[in-house]
Formats: sequence, structure tokens, C-alpha cells
Amino acid sequence: MSKAFDLKSGRSLEAEKALEEAAFAMSDPSFNKEQAQQLHQKLLGLLGDTDPFWVRWRFVADKKGWLE
Repeated sequence: MSKAFDLKSGRSLEAEKALEEAAFAMSDPSFNKEQAQQLHQKLLGLLGDTDPFWVRWRFVADKKGWLE
């Protein structure tokens, strides 16, 4: 994290953008399964296995049937 680099966390800027996209997607009723699966693949490439975001993402994705 650094104010010099304008990062909100220890994640990369690309990961931060993907997380913002995912946060929006989880509350967007028009976001569909295909879009969710593409975003999921993107997140897999950007986040570590133990990233705390996975708990929230998987809970919502499971409820909405996105990752079946």
C-alpha cells in the first residue's frame, strides 16, 4: 500500500480494478452467468488463493448460480 502509487491495498492496480468490477457485478441484477464466469477467470489470474475476497465472491456466485 502506498499513497505514492495511489494503491488502496497490497494488490496490483489491475487486481484492484477487477475487484471493483466484481463488486459492481455482485449488485447488478443484469450481470449474467457468462459474464460472471469470464470475470471469475480474470480474478483467478489476479488474486492469490487466500485472498479474502474469494469468500464473498464465491458466496454470491453460488447463490446466483454463476459458477455451476
